[in-house]
Amino acid sequence: MNPSALLLRAASVAVLAAAFLSLSLPTKQQRADYFPLAPGLTWEYEVTDARGGGALMRVVNEGERVIGGYRATVQRMEAGPSVGYRFAVAERDRVALVGEQGPGEAEPRTLDPPGILLRLPPVKGATWESEVMTTAIAPGTAVKAATAVESVDDKVIVPAGTFESCVRLVSNGRAEVRLPGRDEPVEVIVGTRLWYAPGVGLVKIFRRETSNRPEVGSAQFTFQLMARP
Repeated sequence: MNPSALLLRAASVAVLAAAFLSLSLPTKQQRADYFPLAPGLTWEYEVTDARGGGALMRVVNEGERVIGGYRATVQRMEAGPSVGYRFAVAERDRVALVGEQGPGEAEPRTLDPPGILLRLPPVKGATWESEVMTTAIAPGTAVKAATAVESVDDKVIVPAGTFESCVRLVSNGRAEVRLPGRDEPVEVIVGTRLWYAPGVGLVKIFRRETSNRPEVGSAQFTFQLMARP
């Protein structure tokens, strides 16, 4: 399991950025509520798989860097010795990723178009197209997914505490992949649910990968906030 790579892609990292609802423009405070980008903020997550195995991930806001024409907040992702980065911006109608730098990569990769993490202000029923990467079945396969705001008033209980008025996103997608030794393609199905708490940010992720061939196997990961900024 590579928690750093998973969080980079699990959080609705969109490559196709099309919103189907016209949303009102939020204030600066609204932009910061669900995805704080102030330098120095730190989040710690417990990452578990279906077998109960655990790992710790730390996310740290490190400052700003210009990438792809955007002045973005650099978020350092630490999972044991594995370190990656993502580059996030808060605009008037969305929070988006404009770049990523995986473990071992010398320079960041610009995302063009940027990947939408969250439409602002969050409205139940808002939808957009996204792309996620598989991490267990044919790792690194791009899967087109539909992302939607399912709720804006969830209650979430995680090790860091109880959070009210959370936004719940759901993202589902599928793609055909060819695996070594198989004549027929295998359909990979990826489902993700994410919860954002106002004033805190991302508090929980549930991610599952399956396929239409049971013998290929499946994978399941849960991220839960342990320590908040």
